[in-house]
Amino acid sequence: MTLNLKRPMKENPRKAKRPLGPKLAAYQWAETHRGVVQFHRQRFPVQMLTNDAIVVRPLYAGICRADIKEVSGLREPIPGTRHLFGHEVIGKVVFAGAATGFEEEQTVTLNPNAECERTTAFGNYLVAHGPREVLHQALVRIPEHVSVEPPWLPEPFACVIHSLDGLLLALGTSSLAGVEVAIVGAGNAGILFGLYCQYLGGRATLFNRSLPRREFARRLGSFADERICPLDSARDGAFDVAILATTIIDEEILGIGERIVSPRGALLLYGGTWSNLIRDGHDLNQVRRTGSAVSLVSQGKAIRVVGGYGCTAGDFERALGLYAEQPCVFPLSRFISATIGLDDLPKTITGMASGAFDPPGKILIRIVEKVEVGK
Repeated sequence: MTLNLKRPMKENPRKAKRPLGPKLAAYQWAETHRGVVQFHRQRFPVQMLTNDAIVVRPLYAGICRADIKEVSGLREPIPGTRHLFGHEVIGKVVFAGAATGFEEEQTVTLNPNAECERTTAFGNYLVAHGPREVLHQALVRIPEHVSVEPPWLPEPFACVIHSLDGLLLALGTSSLAGVEVAIVGAGNAGILFGLYCQYLGGRATLFNRSLPRREFARRLGSFADERICPLDSARDGAFDVAILATTIIDEEILGIGERIVSPRGALLLYGGTWSNLIRDGHDLNQVRRTGSAVSLVSQGKAIRVVGGYGCTAGDFERALGLYAEQPCVFPLSRFISATIGLDDLPKTITGMASGAFDPPGKILIRIVEKVEVGK
């Protein structure tokens, strides 16, 4: 939900009258409209400093495929869906209203799936409002022992954990031991699915058309060479599970998943879907968005189709814990392929949306020049 900067708000009697000083004197944020990304600048709106408000100073943010789809118009507009533009972020709390239960200087990350009002992370501040319990779902505290240097982002790892754990639940199992898993799409999410599948005992194979993306995955050193393959090499019926982690799951990608999964196997829908994706009478867009599961017959095979969507604060805590405990198994800091400044965001994300600039890995926006390790 987008926060309206112009709405009248009751002043916070504990904080609002305190002099703001230079650090909250000015506010800039980016927004996208009809393919154009531009910044807005104004004095910081002090009326937003209410008892239920938190202000976060982003240290760095990431450009997500969902952001790119917002710019390019590939994200289907559905009433009631959450505002996503600018949601991958790690930052410091610089203001905490009395009713929030947060403290200044805490390091937090954003769970965009929580239903709180907030501004974008593509700015020098992120402002969130809501009941205490909602804010604690939306802003997940990063413990001091979890380092944020070198930079890394727990999103989309938290979403991958949520989706794959949901698949296991739908299949009535807690392990992927010995399971052959095909992952269609070797972007950030696809590689993370591969890493988490291997952690759960599965035999993961990454498929992608793009040679640069396959080479990027190979350089991580986490997969055997024969487990990183061109998409057209995927064999019919060879996999117990197929995970579709492309930017968009269209008829072609869905057909590939249906072809390569074995009879009585499972498809996990993670990439974006549109409302016209129908199979055997089932609305697969609805299946994905609700994280539900259906059984159907496809290409003469009985298969299980499971949706992967969203995540919880608990998934973020799991992602933080796995990275802190096993950074070699989950080398998330090595996903960063380029770092830009906040002012470079419009031209960078517009180029990515047009296809003129499409590097593998994660593009990081460093908003604060230096971060203290371990904080």
